[in-house]
Amino acid sequence: QTIRQIISELTAKRPRHEQLVMLHYAELQLHLCRYLEENFLPQDYPDALKQAVNNVRSNYAQPLSVRTMATQSGVSERYLRRLFTLYLHTNPNDFLNRTRIGKAAELIRQTTLSIKEICFQCGFRSQAHFSRMFKRYEGCLPHELNK
Repeated sequence: QTIRQIISELTAKRPRHEQLVMLHYAELQLHLCRYLEENFLPQDYPDALKQAVNNVRSNYAQPLSVRTMATQSGVSERYLRRLFTLYLHTNPNDFLNRTRIGKAAELIRQTTLSIKEICFQCGFRSQAHFSRMFKRYEGCLPHELNK
């Protein structure tokens, strides 16, 4: 959508279109930075951390415990917690919840699925818990997101 806005401004050449193009370009850069931060880890991060993060991103809808994440990454739970704290400044459960809520927000914005369907598709077993986590991470309740 941002690229379409840039093209539209360049095509229409209305007054001050150059400034709007620059603003849209800055917005595009921010979206790209956010995407890269959310989807890629630096190569010098430990393999166990990269494995755990990739497992969470691929299996966020499944029940995941720190024990499972650690086992799948080939390290102890304690060491995995340490890696998350040291490199990502969070803990594995918080990372999992942020991933789930991020996906839920994306589904709310881009689909017509009900909040209940999204809740369960994103790995939550309770709508009440989902709503609490959503409010914590997004600052609003799920049904308030598109308003």
